[in-house]
Amino acid sequence: VDVKTVNKGVTVKVDQVLGDDHGFYTLFNVKGVKNPNRIIEPGFRDFEVNIKGIKEDTPISYDIIKVYDDSYDEFSFMLKVNSQNLTGREISFTLKDFGEKEDNKFRTVVKGSWKLKWKLSYKNNAKEIKVNKSVDIYGGKYKWNSIKISPLSVAVSTTMVKQGVVHQSDDPSVDLNDEL
Repeated sequence: VDVKTVNKGVTVKVDQVLGDDHGFYTLFNVKGVKNPNRIIEPGFRDFEVNIKGIKEDTPISYDIIKVYDDSYDEFSFMLKVNSQNLTGREISFTLKDFGEKEDNKFRTVVKGSWKLKWKLSYKNNAKEIKVNKSVDIYGGKYKWNSIKISPLSVAVSTTMVKQGVVHQSDDPSVDLNDEL
């Protein structure tokens, strides 16, 4: 992915995206911050991830992790996103206010907004294994259809046949779950 944005002399550039249909990792760097050596814990005040065309009830989780400092004037981060049905989706990623966290407070070094946008595409190399086995989960009956394995994820496909009720107990003999 060749994507970058510049605001107030600060460049945010995507270095690499590694993903599959269930999630992706985006490595990106920040360059051009004045007096970068005075920033000990770099980060952003806020960020937002939007995935165009994904259903509203689709679960999604994301986080930014500081990876390492390439040099005294470059900061590297990783965006980690978990969801489903991501292949071919347009990813929109907005970062707000670069600075550092100090004692649970945020000190803004560069006030601004950086927006990156790209399409998540990859060659699907997931291996699908058909299972077609009945399993008991939480007292319900399910059909375990298949399992897909890629270098980044494992996805289990099931169909509910009969809904169960979740029971909580410390007694191992009450366990109502088959092992997948």
